Parts: sequence; structure tokens; C-alpha cells
Amino acid sequence: MNETNLSRVQSVSRILVVASTLALVGLGVLALVLTFLPALFISVARQAFPDVAQAATIGFGPHIGTLLASLLPLAAMTFILWHIRHLFTLFSKGEVFSHRPPHHIHRIGWGLIALAGAKFLSHTLAILFLSLGNPPGEKILTIEVSGFDLHIVMFGAMMITLGWVQGAAAALQAENRQFI
Repeated sequence: MNETNLSRVQSVSRILVVASTLALVGLGVLALVLTFLPALFISVARQAFPDVAQAATIGFGPHIGTLLASLLPLAAMTFILWHIRHLFTLFSKGEVFSHRPPHHIHRIGWGLIALAGAKFLSHTLAILFLSLGNPPGEKILTIEVSGFDLHIVMFGAMMITLGWVQGAAAALQAENRQFI
């Protein structure tokens, strides 16, 4: 990689480090808001699933269950953003072809696959918990896999593969350095 391209990668990566840091902070704030403002959380849950929660109030157990279910994708997104931030930190320091970036690229890929699973599980559990207060025979269990979920899995698999390619490139560059 020539100096111009490396400089460009470093500049863009510095911006992306800041952006991913802000996204991590935003996810943390969102998790805190959802946790400590139960009325807001229940209002958002009722808007997200209007036909599910028929009871006038949502009890403590279903509220906590729905909250924990909604935190699953948030945890996966935090994991992904954490590794994105570290990857761009390495790139901003010019560490493009070393053994460390492939590690983070793999983790991002596995995190995306976990996100798809967490999203599936979260949606199913949230509907189940929200419908617990419904009258007998009107509780709901919904299982949904969307095309978006499949795209997330495919993108995760692509990132894992790119991590392997990046690792091979790093090994090749290390081998080339030994000849010089």
C-alpha cells in the first residue's frame, strides 16, 4: 500500500473511530433509558407490538422479561461496535496488514451472526412476555425470520471470510518482510 492510500485509510479510520465511539455511547444511553424509564419502555413496546399487549397494565415480570429480551440485540450490537472501533483504531495507526485486524474482522462477522439470532430470539420473547397479561387463550407466540435477518447472517459470513483473507494477506506481508 502506497503512502497516499495509507494516509487516506488512516484519515477515514480516525473519523470512523469517533463515529463508532459515539454509537457505543448511544447504545449505552439507550440501554439505560430503557432500563430506568419503565413507562417509556412500555410505551415503546406497546407501539412496536400494538396487537399483542391487551392488558391495561404490564406486570413487573413481563416488563423485566421484555426488557431483558430487548437487551439481547443491544448486547450483540455493542459487541460488534466494540470490535469495529478497535479495527478502525488499528487502521488509523497504520496497522492494516498485521495479525490484529483479522481478529476484529472475525469478531465482527460472528457478532453479526449473533445479532441475527438475538434479533430473532428477542422478537419472539418480547411478544410472548407482552402477551402474558392477556386473557386465557389469547397469549401469543410468534416466530419470525425476515429477509433482513438472513442478510445479516450472510454479511456476517462475508466478514468472517474477509477476516481469513486479511489474515492471509498479513501472513504474506510478514513473509515478504523477511526477504527484504
